[in-house]
Amino acid sequence: MSLEKSASSLKGTIEKLKNLEVEKKSLMLEIEELKKMADAKTVALENEVKELMDEVKMLKDLMLGEKPSERETDKQNKMAEPKMTQLESDPNPPKDRSRYKGSFFSK
Repeated sequence: MSLEKSASSLKGTIEKLKNLEVEKKSLMLEIEELKKMADAKTVALENEVKELMDEVKMLKDLMLGEKPSERETDKQNKMAEPKMTQLESDPNPPKDRSRYKGSFFSK
């Protein structure tokens, strides 16, 4: 009887090993698919971030009144210099600044 019990136990262990190998292969395939999905999402997100950065540059150019050619030729100089607000750069600022109280224009 002990020999039969041993053989039965061995068969059960072998069956468990086979099932685990099948499950391992299935999980490895699933991992590979998830890696591919993560890579695709990463590429898509990188592209979206690049587009947003381009849009930010374009909006900054519009807000600061720069032309694209100015940005390319003076890029390093403009990064080093602080930008003046329109109120600060206006040669004829309004005398009555009371309407600007509480805003960042008030000094």
